[in-house]
Amino acid sequence: MYRCAGVGLSVVRIISDERVLVVPGAEAGVFAFDRNGALIESLDAAMFSADDGCEAERRELLLERPFRLAWLSRRRVIDEVVADETGNVYFFVRYLPSGSLDYVEDQPRGSVCWDLVHAQADDLANLTTLPCAVRSERADARLRADLRGDRLVFLLQDAVALNEGRPAELFEARLTPPAS
Repeated sequence: MYRCAGVGLSVVRIISDERVLVVPGAEAGVFAFDRNGALIESLDAAMFSADDGCEAERRELLLERPFRLAWLSRRRVIDEVVADETGNVYFFVRYLPSGSLDYVEDQPRGSVCWDLVHAQADDLANLTTLPCAVRSERADARLRADLRGDRLVFLLQDAVALNEGRPAELFEARLTPPAS
């Protein structure tokens, strides 16, 4: 985990009264724990169309914004997870459709997408994916979200910019599970 500190790859979320989900990001996998901290499920991040783990060879390079953004642009990462009170769990998987960043006047250009991957808290292996459900022209954007009922709020902010970027953008949407 130390090798990718500062990139913001980790997510932790209570997904039901009985389960806590941990996506370490820098380590391989997605893990569900019971309320006593016992591991009850371990999944490969590839199931969610995300890259597994962190292979950055030189951690010090990740401290430099251009390298950090280029490294992140080549990866599919679980950027956020939200869950509702009925057991629906939604994973936002971030990626650049072009696969790489372009720069104009030292600013990253291009678009970024988030696939919306749906599962049930008690069946994380049965997935439904909506490709590119959220799209931004801010190539370095990251997504943070919260869900209450079907009311989703999400924030798009510069990727690990460390106060170097533009103001964040806030959105609200309705989120309903896919039809069975």
